[in-house]
Amino acid sequence: RDTSTSKTIKSTSSSTKTPPEIVSLDLASVSTLDTNALHATTTTSNDSRVIAHYLNHSSRIVLFTSRNLHLADEASTNKKGLTINTSKGYKYMNGKDYATIINQCKPDIACALSSTTFCGAGSKRVRKSVETTIKYLDELTSTLISTAASASNASSASSASTLSTTSTTSTTSTTTSSIPSSSSPYIFAAIVGGVELPRERQRCIEEIMKRSSKSSSIISGYVLAGFSNGESKIQREQVVAETITHLPTDAPRMLECVSDVLGILDAIALGIDLISWSYPDALTDACCAATLFSIDTNTKNKESTFGNATSSKNATSKICLRDATYARDTRPLVEGCQCYACRHHTRAYIHHLVVVHEILGQALLDAHNWYHGYEWLATIRSTISNNTFDAYNSTFRNNYT
Repeated sequence: RDTSTSKTIKSTSSSTKTPPEIVSLDLASVSTLDTNALHATTTTSNDSRVIAHYLNHSSRIVLFTSRNLHLADEASTNKKGLTINTSKGYKYMNGKDYATIINQCKPDIACALSSTTFCGAGSKRVRKSVETTIKYLDELTSTLISTAASASNASSASSASTLSTTSTTSTTSTTTSSIPSSSSPYIFAAIVGGVELPRERQRCIEEIMKRSSKSSSIISGYVLAGFSNGESKIQREQVVAETITHLPTDAPRMLECVSDVLGILDAIALGIDLISWSYPDALTDACCAATLFSIDTNTKNKESTFGNATSSKNATSKICLRDATYARDTRPLVEGCQCYACRHHTRAYIHHLVVVHEILGQALLDAHNWYHGYEWLATIRSTISNNTFDAYNSTFRNNYT
């Protein structure tokens, strides 16, 4: 399903089997962007993907989400809208406000706003969160559709004017080059309803399916929202498995807020296509480096630390660079790793940076952890392609520490 989410950058990924990376931006950061700078980007670039060009992510898929993946909090709402905690204070946002930001930034994927609840919330609170989420979705889609219709009418009027003032031969060339190519982002509808009241989540699914079945619908996928709010692992798996059975098999399904390694494997085994993952950042915050696999420097082959028959249960998935045992360790963080930190620095140097609270230490760990995470996910994709994921999953879990 990776190809189903790369409509706008198909030309950049068609020459390789490796799917493009997805960069996730939450509304707390997007809503504070300088609109004048975005407007300047639009006028100086032919790239209709404004935010991708603005952030120099032209080769990546840009995804908007309403929730900060690092914060396990309830998405509170009031009459003004969804509460967004930004660097410039609290803001309130509804579906129309969100549509305005989407039209300005032109992301590849936009997850609809969702009102979530903590585990244990009462039925009235959960029911209200479902109603609010559906309301935000209706506001978002109706605003985007009306905006697209207005832009189409304006383009048609411009084309008609050109036809009346130029010859047929020159009109074809002028019209094609004067109208910038633009495409609407994929809209992922948010599914909420808590984990203890299945009837509310079922009601949310039914309401979204009614809207998805309409011929004018712009809903392209679904995001399972409201997790990592106090539910147990068993509760999450049961709700995700039950929810997926009611969703179309030909549409991407995304899971929010997966914060650990085994959570990734759980989500894939359940049939999730896209996963919002914050584990590498969590490792960096703890001054740790991921060691999920090693690389044979002679053959350049990656060997999973936990996913093969020769794996040792004494292996570890991470190392803490605060530990004094690394003070004189001249090895890279992971043997054979091609990230910037491993190619240029040693464990001893990064240990020193961490101990003296130098910000470069965090930067190097972050570079390593995300590179390492991407490589590990590439390994998982290869097992899926080779139909060996189940065996890999089982072995990994048996040896993971």
